[in-house]
Amino acid sequence: MKNISYWQKTATAKQHPSIPQNMDVDIAIIGGGMTGVMCAYYLRNSGKKIAVFEQHQMGCQTTGHTTGKISFLHGTIYQFLIRYYNTEIARMYMESNIQAMHDIENIIKEEDIQCDFQMNKAFIYTKSQHKIKTIEKEIEALTRLGVHVLVDQHRDKNILKSFAVEEQAIFHPLKYLHSIVEVCQRSNILFYENSNAYAFDIQKDITKFKCNDFTVRSKQTIFATRYPQINYPELYFLKLSQSREHLVYNNVSKMRNSYLSVDNPNQTYRPAGNGTIYGGYKHEVGKRTDKINILENNKKIFGDVESIAWAAQDTSTNRGIPYIGYFSPKYNHCYLACGFNKWGMTLSHVSARVLSDMILHNDNPYQLLYSPEYGNTATSLASFGNILKSSIKGMIINRFAPMHMQLHKGEGKVVRLGGKLFAIYKDDHEKLHVCRPYCRHLKCIVSFNHLEKTWDCPCHGSRYDTDGNLIEGPAESSLKKVDDKV
Repeated sequence: MKNISYWQKTATAKQHPSIPQNMDVDIAIIGGGMTGVMCAYYLRNSGKKIAVFEQHQMGCQTTGHTTGKISFLHGTIYQFLIRYYNTEIARMYMESNIQAMHDIENIIKEEDIQCDFQMNKAFIYTKSQHKIKTIEKEIEALTRLGVHVLVDQHRDKNILKSFAVEEQAIFHPLKYLHSIVEVCQRSNILFYENSNAYAFDIQKDITKFKCNDFTVRSKQTIFATRYPQINYPELYFLKLSQSREHLVYNNVSKMRNSYLSVDNPNQTYRPAGNGTIYGGYKHEVGKRTDKINILENNKKIFGDVESIAWAAQDTSTNRGIPYIGYFSPKYNHCYLACGFNKWGMTLSHVSARVLSDMILHNDNPYQLLYSPEYGNTATSLASFGNILKSSIKGMIINRFAPMHMQLHKGEGKVVRLGGKLFAIYKDDHEKLHVCRPYCRHLKCIVSFNHLEKTWDCPCHGSRYDTDGNLIEGPAESSLKKVDDKV
């Protein structure tokens, strides 16, 4: 299933060349999503030679599959921050995201960007008796932070409790991103697509890495790839988890505000163009998806209408706050930003501000808040337990594969044949597509995603198509292919 979003279908993207030769740069930005592009934007007047390297096309991954909400309401984050940290941490988190919202609005005006930006209300709600207390605690947390909260102004009779905040916003993320790229190019920033960066060698003063068949040397490097590609020395694979969310665009206009439920499964709505984006059903990568039928649920709500379905992937940290800052205390010339937990439109701008200020030696009031060098024991242990469960599935449980290859059309399985494991998919023409099932990140055994027809790693979230070609990292290469005569 091709994962093409409404945003990708309705934005005109300028194509960029792949890396043409070996090169030395002052700043290498790895990743051409919103974070990487905004880092380039904030650094465009620095006088430094800057290059952005994107494995696929600019904005085609998380940015191109988001809901495109611009809000400081990030689910029920504030009660979490107050409980596990303190009120001041919660206040700083909120203020940094409010500043990002203002930055986006100001950039749109200053650069005259046409990206369907509009202000609206953002609602958080529940239809479950068990979640009413959660809504009430978030109202209490926001009130403590000085936010004017509108309580129970919903019209849906099935909603049991809700709150809303005014002056939030929505936009078309790819129209915005492509316009920012054009602004950066006028400042001679280089953008390379289909340019896979790998084999990073972080040295004392520079970073060397391979990009396609060439070598790049950078004085400073920003990793803006959603999930760090380098495992050591910071072991980010023990601190991060990846999840997917499923979305549908319908050409039915039902609302002008944005909605997010705290129920399980979660649901999200927002207006877009002449229609509505609906979705949710968040799940960890590599978990069962055969019970998720987003199109059937969509039809129950909107009727049998024209629609576009896609899925988005994002990363969460074990401490509940994104990692933005030095990649490691050992290296003061390498930076990263990740762990936005589905709220990347504001947090990408927070990241770009923090990282560009660090590089330019400017003070930033939020640098310590987002620094990767601290955590919270209670939240870290709970998240680590979930990461450990996923790792046990990928490293141990998935190795106990069946020893038969009975497959229906459109089905994939990991099977053991002749003492060896194979990932086998049977397409609609009954042709077998065979790979070795060992994820190229840390050798976990992949699982078949029935909904999207992909091989997904339950350990750290890498994904491959049915031919084993890499779709999403942290893996840097594709599964090993095998002759289909198994």
